[in-house]
Amino acid sequence: MWVALAACLLSACSFNPPLDLAAMFPGYSPVLLAPVPFYPQREYQCGPAALASVLGAAGVSTSPAALAPTGDEELQWPMWGVHYVTRGEKGSEPDLAPVQELLRLLKDWRRAPDRESRALVWHKMLKLYTDEVFTIGILNGTLAPIVANARIKNIPESAFYGFDPTCYFGVYRADTFFYEDGAA
Repeated sequence: MWVALAACLLSACSFNPPLDLAAMFPGYSPVLLAPVPFYPQREYQCGPAALASVLGAAGVSTSPAALAPTGDEELQWPMWGVHYVTRGEKGSEPDLAPVQELLRLLKDWRRAPDRESRALVWHKMLKLYTDEVFTIGILNGTLAPIVANARIKNIPESAFYGFDPTCYFGVYRADTFFYEDGAA
């Protein structure tokens, strides 16, 4: 069980087996969103680029803070994140030049006078983050455990855990699950 759990937790963008979503979900049809901005990526570093593309297309004003050690929950640099969150009272100051540059660029992004300037800084941060490969995914396409009440119907017998789209259980159409007797 621990091995399966570890495999699920360690999954990332390392390898995605081809999925035939049309076969898995009858009636599925992809939608092309033409105005989605394109953020180039390097091989297997799809997460930040995909996030920037989708949020940009939705018109969401976001921060590139996730590209720098700004939180203590990030496993690739927890002590640097603690240092940032506590304003230097705990943790340790980053001693890696590219990480220091990410933090400097984040300050530049916050001080940028307009959207174009922020976009330029965001692109610099995204390039630095993906070029340096701070996180390496080692597993993907593993079977995800499915645990549910026996009264819930239309749940898949097996599921894949991977990056996109299978890391979200919603890809298995949770809106079609139902209780056998109609009551929760």
